Amino acid sequence: MKKTILSLFAAAFLAPLAGQDTLTLFMCDEAAISNYPLSKQKEILDKSYHYTLSSLSGEFLPSATLNGQAHYQSDVTKMPFEAPPGLAIEELENDWYKATLDVNQLIYDGGYVKGQKEVENLAYKSSLNDLEVELYGLRERVNQAYFAILMLREKKGILELQAGILESDLDEINVMVKNGVTLASNENRIKAELLNLNQSSADLMADLGAMYATIRELTGLNCSRETHLELPFIYFKDVPEGLSRPEYELFSTQQQILDARGKLLGSRLLPRLYGFGQAGYGRPGLDMLKNSFSDFYTIGARLSWKFWDWEQTKNEREILKLKKDIVQTHRETFDKNLKISAVQKRSEIDKIENSLRKDEEIILLRESITRSSSAQLRNGIITSSDYVAELNSEMVARMNHEIHKIQLARARAEYLTLTGNIDKY
Repeated sequence: MKKTILSLFAAAFLAPLAGQDTLTLFMCDEAAISNYPLSKQKEILDKSYHYTLSSLSGEFLPSATLNGQAHYQSDVTKMPFEAPPGLAIEELENDWYKATLDVNQLIYDGGYVKGQKEVENLAYKSSLNDLEVELYGLRERVNQAYFAILMLREKKGILELQAGILESDLDEINVMVKNGVTLASNENRIKAELLNLNQSSADLMADLGAMYATIRELTGLNCSRETHLELPFIYFKDVPEGLSRPEYELFSTQQQILDARGKLLGSRLLPRLYGFGQAGYGRPGLDMLKNSFSDFYTIGARLSWKFWDWEQTKNEREILKLKKDIVQTHRETFDKNLKISAVQKRSEIDKIENSLRKDEEIILLRESITRSSSAQLRNGIITSSDYVAELNSEMVARMNHEIHKIQLARARAEYLTLTGNIDKY
């Protein structure tokens, strides 16, 4: 009898190892990130940033504009006196024509373009940080599905063990009913319990299928119920106490953007120096008294200085300060909530570790009870059903120990993910 029960336990315990393929938590995390559509956004952000910088650099390149104009005037400039004898002054035509090529060159902009590049660089980093935060949250979803599968498979083993023991009891009860030793109602009770176990097993298999489907969808990996998920070994002694979530980098970058925009506001009040040139052809040209088509050109420099803006810049600076305060408030709130969650998770880890130590004591006691029951069975002191009940208790204690191992690995992985120390597993 004991050999039969032990074989049932071994079959239930080793069932998760029967598959040929093996996946680890790290493999699933990396595959999920590669498979996630948002991962492709980095390439888009890189291209957008490149084009933005190229456009800003073009501000210091000369710009050329080709213009054409034709118009008719109701009146033209005339001499206010009659021309001296022998000097003919031709009267201007009312229709004027002009075609020009205008070239402008920014020489000094008060550091505005440089400041704008800095803002765009920080905005690019912020977008990458935001992407990293989104992808980081994906790890939590993978962890949940991964450890749910491990727990469900372990529970499945317990159900199979209990069903095997009940079926063994049922065979013994059948013989007793045929021999008139016990009532048929005892047989029906065991059958009803088997039906309950079968129902629980069916529900569990449905949940297991859903979790595998979640892993497939998240990672793109072709895994099934035959795929073995390896219980991760998480070395927990060297885990730092600090928090290093990607959200902190995002908050920092957001504040840097606001600082850079504040500097950019100051450059708006500095003078700007431009160089310009114009070459053209038209009637009249620069000589307004010459009524014929001619070419012409001009070159020069222009200074522009908006030194007063009715405190518009000052008000925008105050707005930026308020936005920085908002970012800081979000950071402090996130930090406080994260620390609370970390303390709670650490407490959960301590509780599970304590349960594992108790499990080892319970298993030792159950082994002792089972050995004693085996001797009592051989001496006819107890029935086989009594022995099976004690053996069942030992097997359940062992499987509860395995469940607590999974719970500990899950809690540690959640703690590492929560605190931003995922490189530790």
